[in-house]
Amino acid sequence: MLDSARSDEYPRPCCGRFNGGFQCEERKIAGNNDWVDFFDLDDDAEQHAANLRKAGLNAGLIRPDWTLQITPYMLDPDNTAAMAAVYATLQQTIAQLPELLFDGDMVAFARAVGFTDDGQLALLDGLARDDGLLPCRWDVCQQGTHWLAMEANFGGALGGLPYDALQQVYDRIQAAAGQPLDRWLSAGTALADALQRRASDLTDPCFVVVDDAGQMAQSPLTARAAAALLKEHLGDDVHAIGHDALPAFLDQTDGPVVTFELFTLRDIARAVDSRYQPYLAACRSGRVRRGVNLLCDLYMSKAVLALLHRAADEGRVDGATAAMIRQAVPPTHIVSAANLNALARLPKDRHVLKSAIGHGGSGVFCGWEQDADHWATLLAQAADSAGKLGLCVLQARVQGECRETISLTPQGQWIDSDAPQVLGIFQIDGRFCGGGVRQSIQGSGIVNAAQSAAVGVFREAPKPATQTGTAA
Repeated sequence: MLDSARSDEYPRPCCGRFNGGFQCEERKIAGNNDWVDFFDLDDDAEQHAANLRKAGLNAGLIRPDWTLQITPYMLDPDNTAAMAAVYATLQQTIAQLPELLFDGDMVAFARAVGFTDDGQLALLDGLARDDGLLPCRWDVCQQGTHWLAMEANFGGALGGLPYDALQQVYDRIQAAAGQPLDRWLSAGTALADALQRRASDLTDPCFVVVDDAGQMAQSPLTARAAAALLKEHLGDDVHAIGHDALPAFLDQTDGPVVTFELFTLRDIARAVDSRYQPYLAACRSGRVRRGVNLLCDLYMSKAVLALLHRAADEGRVDGATAAMIRQAVPPTHIVSAANLNALARLPKDRHVLKSAIGHGGSGVFCGWEQDADHWATLLAQAADSAGKLGLCVLQARVQGECRETISLTPQGQWIDSDAPQVLGIFQIDGRFCGGGVRQSIQGSGIVNAAQSAAVGVFREAPKPATQTGTAA
């Protein structure tokens, strides 16, 4: 669906008696429809939207050329709590896949999920399984009371983490009319708590965000946003540096250092110089405590979701876990020459082809957007894991529920949308802690901010008993 832009008649007059310039007294800001109505009718909607966009830019949640979804996605707290338990179990199972399917052989596991480079495999030698956190962002679509996970992203560079400032703007909008009627959970707080627990045996540790120097030179936004987020919650100054600046940082720092890694196993493996060696040596010696596990790179492969189904089908997990996998993860298959014919017979309009280790929407092909001949060609290419697409998976199409929302472009244009949304649910140290939402405003099957999807955050709706209160 191609969504129409709003007319120039904004802002519109309020529908009822106005309370402090923030809210109609006849309605409460609590559910999704209430937030839509609020931005649709409030005299100060333009200013609130501008404040939200500014907060999103300052935090690094959005980039200057991205569209901001200003109406938050409202989650039911009872459903959220139930699904949190499901996805905590799934994350634990992902971390156990090397044992469940490969007798603990990490190299065999790495090859199975698409990592075949000798440099990458060599780095696995000596990496402890529990050496660092496994921050996760589940990309899910909601269908009724169920969430279906299309991807599980692991690592320090999880898009959408620093959204606290946006939530504070929503809180101020509500607080001006009385007690806020919905609430939110902070990924920043959960991340800081997890890092502090990891460093609990250290005396006065120093925390530092470390990104690949090349990546940081191209775009320092992610590293700076992560450092600002940790600084806010840890209460100490947190620097963002490139990996090649770490030796000098260690020389200038007394006491133990805890790193929050934004780089990956692949970044280390493709480095053409030896400037990652001081980091690796410092981790081995104990001078540096690794904050984020380098195995995140492997667990993030989309082939992992196919391996979850394999573990369920082969009886490698208990019955309850197998049921969770089948209910929460759409059928996913690793494409190979052996199963190409069988997968080619599946209806293309109900499937998506994905590069196993692609990111940012790259290497994703929606079957319903391809003609039959091109789809057959893509599947044939995917069956050759050594080809240009690399290892690929075929996944059943997931269509989330449509929700009416309002977004704002960088040019100040208001956009109505009722397309399906993709939720990015954060799970840090096994704890669910909020997240973001993306919604296509151009009708593309790939809902990605780099392809004109609006980016926003979600909040947890109040329980019915809370909604009976009267705003002050």
